Parts: sequence; structure tokens; C-alpha cells
Amino acid sequence: MLVVLLSWLSHFVVFKTWGNIACRILKIKGINWFNELLMGYCFLSIVSALFALFLPVNSWVHLSLFILSLIYLIVHKIDFNFILKADKPSLFFYLLIGICVLILALPEPNHGDSSFYHAQALQWIEQYKAVPGLANLFGRLGFNSSFFNVQALFSFYPFSNVSARFLNSFLVLIWTIFLFQNILNKSFPLKERLLSLSFIIISLTVSRGWVSSVAPDVAVGIFMLVIGFYMIRNLPHLSFNGTGSQPPLQWRGGFVSPNFLYILLATAITIKLSALFLLPIVAGFNILQKKANHTLFVISGFIGMVWVIRNIIISGYLVYPYLPMPFVNLDWAVTTEQAQIEKNWISSWAKIPSESWEYVLSLSFAEWFLKWFALQSLFNKILTFAMSFAWLNIIFMMIKRLLQKQPLSIALKLLFLWGVVINIWIFIAPDYRFAYGFIWPFMIGFVFLQHPLFCLIRPTGSFSTGEGKWQFINMGFWYKLFQKYFYKKTNNNLIIEVGKYAYLLLLTGFTVYVIQKKSILLTHLVMIPEPYKTVKTYGLKLNENLIHIAPIENNCNNTCIPCVNADLIPKGLEMRGEKIENGFRNK
Repeated sequence: MLVVLLSWLSHFVVFKTWGNIACRILKIKGINWFNELLMGYCFLSIVSALFALFLPVNSWVHLSLFILSLIYLIVHKIDFNFILKADKPSLFFYLLIGICVLILALPEPNHGDSSFYHAQALQWIEQYKAVPGLANLFGRLGFNSSFFNVQALFSFYPFSNVSARFLNSFLVLIWTIFLFQNILNKSFPLKERLLSLSFIIISLTVSRGWVSSVAPDVAVGIFMLVIGFYMIRNLPHLSFNGTGSQPPLQWRGGFVSPNFLYILLATAITIKLSALFLLPIVAGFNILQKKANHTLFVISGFIGMVWVIRNIIISGYLVYPYLPMPFVNLDWAVTTEQAQIEKNWISSWAKIPSESWEYVLSLSFAEWFLKWFALQSLFNKILTFAMSFAWLNIIFMMIKRLLQKQPLSIALKLLFLWGVVINIWIFIAPDYRFAYGFIWPFMIGFVFLQHPLFCLIRPTGSFSTGEGKWQFINMGFWYKLFQKYFYKKTNNNLIIEVGKYAYLLLLTGFTVYVIQKKSILLTHLVMIPEPYKTVKTYGLKLNENLIHIAPIENNCNNTCIPCVNADLIPKGLEMRGEKIENGFRNK
């Protein structure tokens, strides 16, 4: 526990410093604490990627960065009053959330890919600068998630063998406290408090039991939720007359431009390519704005450029395994055949993970979709039906308005585009593990659009003549009953209070469940969290360098690098020189 708390403190100091530096450079004023920490993460993704090109990123970098950040905060007398402004009941809620997240960060990492390659990817960054052709040793290492670069900034290597895996829990912590702070703030509009309540509950599906893992899935899920939250939250500030004459969006909380979303999105894409599904949605949202901060847009492009450079070094691809280097033949580049196999596995795993890619890719859409649906949990099946219902309702609403020769609202256009993207996701990569981050905002936006409780149909909260009637018909008889007998009698503050305590009950219950399921003895983890499972490996010599081989029934976990699973030993692998840092290639 103590190690996690100290690590969180280091994360906070460093993110706060770099967020403050970024805001000074970009002349952003009045930004709130959460957005400042996010800005710090985004800029550190650039810094860590540059470091990782030229040197190992480990505890020496961690210590230097922390000390310099602490000095910066002291010299510039950074205000921390936002921590002290909370009243005692609020502090109790934050403390309860913090304790739950802390406990969830203690168990052995249980994300399957963390034991498969995440822990290994982190070690490569901690111990070596970018290694040419690293993807030839193990293809998954070529995915090059920027999440590992940022996590390595808080490394304990070489002073300790404790794996630095607490970035996910820190992101979950600050995102949850930010939303809960919004819920408790009675000066905020009711719709914003309800929006925060909605997002804090569905965030449980993104973090789940993976908080203790060094899995990019959690981080990218949170980034996508943040982007979705700000898009939905700021829809009421737009003119819904459909004429295209709406004023530029005014971002409360320190956002100088909607293009700030591009920085968040660029960072999310470098964490995991699944965030690309949000690109057309964010682009569509920003096209509706008249002003754009081109500086922020350029920075988002620079985030991607630095990430691509490391891609080229470790795999020979611009984006592995999809975009090879044009016109250049790098001797360490992964072969086209191997990259194609990797692509096939990615595509087939999203559809039917239990079958071989040869079989899955031979099926027609109707064949694999039925099998995919049958494999989903009851929760995901219900969500699939709910998405379909929402999508059909949005189409119905658009048709009715067009028949009535009424302009389409911005919210309706955005949700229609969102639905198109979700349909594309279903066709090409229907894996719910990384999709909650952009599916839930769509569902919440649909509910906000439909229900007058959230007042998004007009900035004033009123309905236009005609559209409200069509909505009542659209939602059915049950909706009208809800309107008549429940909505008018409901105390909106009661909804907030019930939702607030319901979330705390869910979080606490989930934490207790994890403790019991994992048989965690918290008294044994007072200092250090539970380590990875120890794996017995055997050695394989390659140019006098020892390659650790994990048995077929096990993954490498946090075994010393280089390590490969026994069933994934690459054929034709050779060294590019005598040392590991010289890299790997295929004969």
C-alpha cells in the first residue's frame, strides 16, 4: 500500500508540474486541476517517447523528474487549495474512493495481456533505448503503446524489482474524484451533475478488475470517456437551431478551444489504436465550431509523430502491423507475412477469440456475428440491443424532422455520426473490452437527447413544437407514463443523492468482491503490492545472448528480458550485432 501511495504522489507532482508548464507555454488560464493533470499526461507522453528513443527510462529518470518537478512547484508557489476547499463530508467520500482504488491496485495484475506481453514491454523501455527490430523477437512488442513510456517515467528499476504498474490506478482515481466533485457541487447545473453521475457509474465497466494491471486498455478507456464527457457536456452551450450560425463553444473549466480534444485523442490513439474510432466523431464535433486553436492541433500532430518514429525503430513500420515504411527497405523490418498474421489475429480475436484466425476469417458476416453474439455476456447482449434501439430511434427522429422540413439539431447530427462509427466497429472489430469508452458516451448522449430531465433539446430546456410530440411517439407508451406519473413528481436532488450513494455502494461492493475472490490478505500488502506470478523458464542462446523461454502453459509475466513464450519462438531470428541493443532481424 505504501509503495502505491508514494507512487501516486509522484504521479501527481510530475503531472501537475508538466500540466502547469504546458498551460504557461500555451497561455491557457483558469484550467481546473483535472484538465491540468490531463495536459501534463499528454505532454509527458511526448517527453517519455523522446527519452525512450535515446536512453532507458527507469528510476534514474523518475528520480530526476520528481525532484525537478517538486522544485518547480515550490519556486512557482503552485496553489493546492483545491484539495483543501472540500468540506468534511466531501473529504470522507474522496477518502472512501481513494481507499477502494488503492485496494484494487494491490492484487497481482489479472489482465491476460499483462502477463503475456505488457510487463515485458515495460521492461524493454526500462532497460534499453529503442531496440531496432524488437517486434521480430515478439510481434506484440511492436504495438508500441505510449502508455508504457509514460509508466516507465515512474519506474523503480534498477533499485527494486517491484513492477511500476500504478498509472492506471492513478488515472482511475483522479477521473473518479473529478466526476464525484462535479456531482457534489450544487452550484453546477443539474444536467452537468447528472452527466457526471452517469459517467462515474459506467466508468466501472472500463476499469473493472484491471486497475492493478499495466494494461493500456484502462488508460485508453478513460481517455475516450473524458473526450465523450466533454462533447456531451458542452452540447447545451450550442445553438440547436440547425442553421450553422451557432457561436463558438465556451469551455468552462479552462478549455480554450474544442481542439483540445485533438490532444486528448492523439494521446489516446498512441495508447491504443482502438481510439481511432473516436476520430470522425471528434472531427465532426469540432467542425461545428467556428474558432480553432491551431497550436493545439499542431501539438496533437507532434504527439503522433514522435510515436511513429519509435514505431519505425522497433518494427520498421509506420504503424505496426498496418502501415509499412514506403520506399525504404529497413533490414530490421518485420516481414510482410508476419505482419499479415498479426493483423489476422487482431481481427479474428475481436470476433471469436476462441477459434483460429483461418477459421474466423473464412466466415461470412452472418455466420461470425451469430457466434460472436452467443459468446457475449448477458450485460453485453443487453447493451447491444440498447445500442440498436438508440440507433433506430435517432434515424426515426431524423426522418420525421426532414419530413416536417425542420432543421436537424447539432446533437442529433453528432449522435447519428456516432451511430455510424459504432456500426463500423461492429463490422470490423467488435471487442467490447476497448469499446465501452466510446459506446457509453453515445448511449448517455442519446438518453440526454430524448429525456427533458436533462434539458438538451434547447439551451433553455424547452422543447420545440413538433419534435417533442414525435419523441413521445418514438419512445413509446412507457415513456409517456414515466413523464406523467414520475418525472413531474421527482425531486431532482433526490436522484443525485440516490445515484451518489448507489455508486459508492457499487464501488465498495466491487472492492470487497475482489478481495474475497483474490483471497487478498491486506495485512501482507501494507508495504508492497502483490507481485506477478513467478515463472520457471529455460534458456536459448542467440549470439551468446540468453533468451528466456516460458513454458507453453505459462506466459513470461515479469520474467527478465528477453523472454518469449515457447510456442511463439520466431523462426529465422538473428541478431543485428553482438549486443541486445543492436536489435533483431529475420534471416
